[in-house]
Amino acid sequence: MKVSGVKVAVHVLNAAYHIFNADQSSDSFGNELDVTVIHKLADNVKLVGGYSIFMPGKLKAEDGSNGTFAYLMTIVNF
Repeated sequence: MKVSGVKVAVHVLNAAYHIFNADQSSDSFGNELDVTVIHKLADNVKLVGGYSIFMPGKLKAEDGSNGTFAYLMTIVNF
């Protein structure tokens, strides 16, 4: 995007919250929070980064730990 001849970076921030429940009971597998940032480098190039955390519920894994991960990727459209 250009404003008065000055190139301005375009950023998009997304957040999503997910709730995972068992079909036949009120027990919860857990909840997940995802945050994504998109930075437009050019008309056809984007830099995307994200962070996710899974918080286990009653039906948690044996170790009961949170699952977290982060990522960074480049998207190029031809």
